[in-house]
Amino acid sequence: MRIRFDGKTVVVSGAGHGFGRCIAETFAQLGARVFGCDLSAAELAETATVGVKTEVLDLTDRGAAAAWIARIEQTTGGAVDVLVNNAGGVAEQEMQPIEEVRTRIGIAFSRSTSAPPLR
Repeated sequence: MRIRFDGKTVVVSGAGHGFGRCIAETFAQLGARVFGCDLSAAELAETATVGVKTEVLDLTDRGAAAAWIARIEQTTGGAVDVLVNNAGGVAEQEMQPIEEVRTRIGIAFSRSTSAPPLR
């Protein structure tokens, strides 16, 4: 089976490294128009080399997240087809007590919802 995403718009948060970068790169290789965000401009620069449109963005700023999605929809002329919410839990978390990491992850996920739920 050959799976393609030609003509589809894919948004990946946490696209600067690790799973997020891999997900963004894979969707791009499968023909999707991919948009990725992360906190690190340096890491996003590498992600952008495979054709992913990137933007430095802090998803805990709900207004900035909503504006980013709106710009993507304006650029593509339609709704996002696939949203991969991969961000959260890595930035400045190394060597932190697990109790603090869990709290910060919860805050990031609760604030990263930018699009209204589908009905």
